[in-house]
This record gives sequence, structure tokens and C-alpha cells, in this order.
Amino acid sequence: MISALRCLRVAALLTSALATPIAGVAAAQETLTGAGPLGEGPLRNDTHLFRSPSAQAALERGDRAWMRTIEGGAQRNLDRTQAFEGWRAALVDSSTGDSVLLAPPGSDVHGPWPDPHSTHARRSEGVSEAVLRRLLSIPPEELALWQERLEPEAKALLEAKPYAPAHLARIERNMPLTRAAALAALRLADFSLEGGRLEDVRTWLRRGRRHADAQPHGRSPSDDLDAGLGQREALLAALAIEQNEDSEPWKQATELEATLAVRLESIHAMSPDARPVPLGRRVAPGAAFFEDGSLLVQSPRGLALFRPDVLAGTGGIRTRRHRYEDLLDIAPVRPFALPSSGGWPLLPTTEGMHAVLVVDRGRPGRTVGNIPLSASGNHLVCLTLGPGGQLRLRWQLSQEGLVRPGLATLPWSMAMGTPGRFEFQPGPVTGTGRVYVQARGLPHPDESGALKSADVMLFALDLETGGLIWSRPLTHPADLRRSSGALGSVPTTGMPLGLAEGVLVAGTNVGLVCAFEALDGRHLWSLRTQRREVDEAGWPGSRRPLAAESADRPGAVLVAPFDSTHAYALSLRPGPDSPLFPSAPQGKGTLIDLAAGDAQGGWLFLGRDGRHQALRTLDPENGLRSSLYLGAGEQFEGPALTSRERVLVTSGRGLYLFDRTRECYLMTVGRMETLGAGAGGRVVARGGIVAVTGRDTLWVFRAH
Repeated sequence: MISALRCLRVAALLTSALATPIAGVAAAQETLTGAGPLGEGPLRNDTHLFRSPSAQAALERGDRAWMRTIEGGAQRNLDRTQAFEGWRAALVDSSTGDSVLLAPPGSDVHGPWPDPHSTHARRSEGVSEAVLRRLLSIPPEELALWQERLEPEAKALLEAKPYAPAHLARIERNMPLTRAAALAALRLADFSLEGGRLEDVRTWLRRGRRHADAQPHGRSPSDDLDAGLGQREALLAALAIEQNEDSEPWKQATELEATLAVRLESIHAMSPDARPVPLGRRVAPGAAFFEDGSLLVQSPRGLALFRPDVLAGTGGIRTRRHRYEDLLDIAPVRPFALPSSGGWPLLPTTEGMHAVLVVDRGRPGRTVGNIPLSASGNHLVCLTLGPGGQLRLRWQLSQEGLVRPGLATLPWSMAMGTPGRFEFQPGPVTGTGRVYVQARGLPHPDESGALKSADVMLFALDLETGGLIWSRPLTHPADLRRSSGALGSVPTTGMPLGLAEGVLVAGTNVGLVCAFEALDGRHLWSLRTQRREVDEAGWPGSRRPLAAESADRPGAVLVAPFDSTHAYALSLRPGPDSPLFPSAPQGKGTLIDLAAGDAQGGWLFLGRDGRHQALRTLDPENGLRSSLYLGAGEQFEGPALTSRERVLVTSGRGLYLFDRTRECYLMTVGRMETLGAGAGGRVVARGGIVAVTGRDTLWVFRAH
């Protein structure tokens, strides 16, 4: 699929929005109650946005003083000083993960901060991002006064502890756009480089570059700073080129050769669904590759391990199978899920020779008469693949605590520092030696018998030990509502996490999408998305956020929330040249699932066209177009796996391979042997091996 310019409809919409005069908070809130500036219609979402009251108050004090500064007058210098003091207080009185609202309800502060799409009333951002947004919007001569005010203190702090990482991190955050902040980021980048954490290096250099670019030009110290940053940026670019030299064969494949078909749990035939389950809404097996090419398949009752020679079809069909109760010393499990809640995808994740997976589901607490019944959480497990293909437990986290072989169990309250009973959500991710997982608070009876739920949380853990690195509250649980006049609501399953360019994207499926820097949990933004009602069609519940394919533009992510009627392209790190919405949201309509795309609205979907299903390309100039139609009654059976040149997706007929460079031309169909459990499922690939996990079957192909 070739990216193109925005379609005329979207261009007209955004041009109109950008032409709107800069308005205050009240105007933004008023706009959102109308037809909706982004074409979503009136926003049906009151999901909770967290904020730091002290930081919010300090920002408002600073904003009021800044507005007086703009108006001029005899006290202009005093007003400017008070504005700077308010913004600085917001940083000092908050911590790394704290947030503020862009447009607090009832606020009388009408600042000059641009809001071209009238979305501030539905957003929050990190305190440090809020202060930087203000500083980067003021005139250069005013910014120079900010720097003159902070630089002496920042320099003294840097000289006091020049190589203490925690101290340097505070300087970088609390002394923004100073030379000392840039130097602190540079030193922290060096520490990360020594530890081999390249994505952390990129984050620190990105932060350092933002501080350095704000320095007055023409000073030799600034030139030295630029040179230091430039050397490290060049090193990272060279390492990135080296890592990309060996492209994976599946990404340019033209043929598929079947090598293996095997049942996962049962030899008995499975009856077809009495009522077809929408795509991505069942308890679906998943798989992930270890560093040595072994494949770990997670199914409802256990795990199966396939070694590289078995996958390649050269080593027989020997498979190692493990029941959860044998590996983890827990009762037999059988996770369940309702299609209306979004299903429960089994999505293990790997890094090196470690695998992390969510096992079982949580059970909410309840009261029967006057008898309270406690909530019961599930398990987050880390396994290591050792010599000879042996899986062994590294650590296990549940409401019972953190279990590590050979060590005493650490109670939950001590291990996590967050009270409550939690259900780990499907789709954890790993990166740079860390594990990230979303957890949802379960209703649990308190001392009075009343049911209370903890917040939806995001946890970052050490991959080796399971120890907590940081945690962030995302929002309060918020079920899908039924149509007007109907009683009750439906709980949803959390969206699997996404990790792109050092940014962790958490789609909650309760009306909120959030972005944090994976390094330290610095909050970038949270956005209320358009929510649907239970009886409206939604996206699959098992799709991770997708990194946008925009090589020459700032990074973005594509998100299709299960609880929404729209899919969104969102900038990972919004700024003056990269608004949060690089293109307008896309309504679901007859579309089924989001497969790939760029930030400018050139997207690839699985969808319907009349009576048939097909790959559908959204061209911003020409609208939706369909590729080869599936046969009558044939439907997609799992999400697509894409590269820039290929699409791999299954139906009940087989594994389709399409060429994206030729308008999704069909290259081949890999036949899938039916073993009594249907055909099709989720596709994963590594090197030249492509694996498909179905309801109870694994199919493996070699890509040529």
C-alpha cells in the first residue's frame, strides 16, 4: 500500500479546524458538545482522567500570571516571574508519572495554547510535558529569561552530584530547556549505553536534544553540547542500520511450504460454533518465538514447545507439552470469555530466552446474602527456556505475592505497593529487560461488605526478578453501557499493550488510550476515545496498537479500541509540528479489523464489501478499495500480520500471502490441514518460519 495525501474530505476538515481562532478552554468544551470537530459525533465518554491537584493548581496560577504578562502593564516583570514560579512549582510538587488536564472543568483560565481540533477537554498529559508545551510556545526572548533564571541553580545541582543517576534524572525533568538538563540527559544516555539498553539511550538523547535545541545559538558551550549529542545519535543510527541488514525472509516471501500441523490439547473433533464468534473475541491460543527460534504456544490449559528443527520439518514432530498445574503448582485452569466482552487472547511475549504470559482469569468478588465472597486474581508468569529445551519458572506474580524459586514469597502489598485484587490483562510486552502489563482492579468486598474496585493499573517489572520498577494508575473501570433505556452494562477485556519507539501505548477498552515513555513511566498523554453502546459493532478485542508506517515523519500509533466505533492515528510524542491527531479518526462501518497503515490515513483493513470479505485499502485520495474477495461464506479467522511488502492472513480456506507493493496482489495460499478443529487463526513469524495458532491446532510454514 503506497501512502498518499489526505483525501479532500479530511483535508477540508483539518483545514477548517486549523483555521479556527485560538480559543480558551470554555470554547473547546463547547465545541465538543456539538457535532464533533473530528467527525466522531458527540463524545459519549466520561471515563476518569487522573490529575495531580497540586500540579494542576500551580499550572493555573502560572497561566493566569502569563495572561497578565501578555496583556502588559506596569507589573509585567512581576507577572512573568509569577508565571515562571507557577510552572516550576508544578514540576517540583509532582513526580515523574503525575498528570494534569489540558482543560480542567470549571477553570477560568483561557490560555493561548493552541487547540485546533478542540480536543483539550478530553485529554490529560504528564506534568513535565505540560510545562514544556508552555515553554516552547513563548517568544524566544521570554524563554531566555526562563533559562537565565534556572541555569545557575541547575548548574550547581549538576556539579553537586555529577554522576548520580537519580539526581541527574531530577535535573533533566525539573530544569527543562537548560544546558544542565541537556548535560544530565547526555550522561544518563551514556549510562544506558554502557548497559546495552539502546532504546533507553534513544529516549535520553531525545530528551537531551529537546533541551539543547532551545539553547541560544552562537555560544561555544552549546556547540560542544550539540557535538556530544550528535556523536551519540550517529552511533545509534549506525547500530540501527547494522541491526536491519539481515531482513527476515517472511517479509519478502513469495511462497509458503507447509511443514507441520498438530493439535494442541485434544484429539477429539471440535464442533463448529453454533453462533459465529466475531473476529478476535474468543479464548484464542497464541505463540511467540524465543531467541533460538523455538516456538512457545499458549493454549487454554497449558503450553507446548516446538524446537527449531521441528518447525522446519527436519526433526520429526516431537513436542514438549506442559500443563499449567505442573509448571506452576496451581489448580487446573480453564479461562473463559464472552464475545460481548472482547474475548481473552492468549498472547505470550518473549525477550531472549525468557517468556512472560498471563495465566487464567480473575474472578470478581460478590456478596451472597450477607456473606461476602472475595475476589480472586490470576497469574503473571515468567519462564526461562534452558538447555535441552527445558522450561523452568523464573518468577510468578499473583495476589498471593511474588514467588521466586529458592526465595521467600514476597507478599503482594510489599512487592507491588498497590492495594487491591487485580486481574492481569492479556497481551503483556517486554523490552529492554522490562515487562509491562496492564491490570484491572476486581470488585472486592470491604469490611462493611460493600464491593470496591481498584483502579486500572499499568505495571513495569524487572524481567529477571519480577520486581516492581514503576506503576501508573490509568483510570477507573468503566463498563460498556447498553442503549438508552436498557438496564445493565458489559465489562470489557483490556487491549493488549503496544510498544513503539520507546513509548508504551495502553488501550484500556474502557474509553481511554494512554501513552507513557517506557524508560521511566513519564506520562505523555491520555485521550478519551469515542465509546459505543453494547449493541453497536466494535473492533476486535485482541488487536495491539500498531506502529504507523511513516518513516519520514514523527512516530505515530494506530489504535482500534474494542469499545469504540472509530480507529485512531495518534502521535506518540505530540509537539508543535506533530499534533496528537495527524489524521481524522476512521469510522468502523463495514470494516472488521485494522491491519496496518500510516499516520496520514492510508490504512489497510480486513473488511466486508457487499456479501464478501476482502482486504480493504483506505486511500486518502480515493477512499476504500477492495482487493481479492474471499469466497462465498468464507471469512477471516484471525488478525493479519504485515510487513511493508507483505500481508499474511488466514481464513477457513488457508493462509493467504498478499503483495502490498502491487495493490495487495494474491501471491499464494498455504493449505492448512484440518485436524478436527477448523482452520485459521493468529499468525506469527520469525525469520523464514510462519506459524498459525487456531482454536486447537498449530500450523507451520516455511516462507521462501
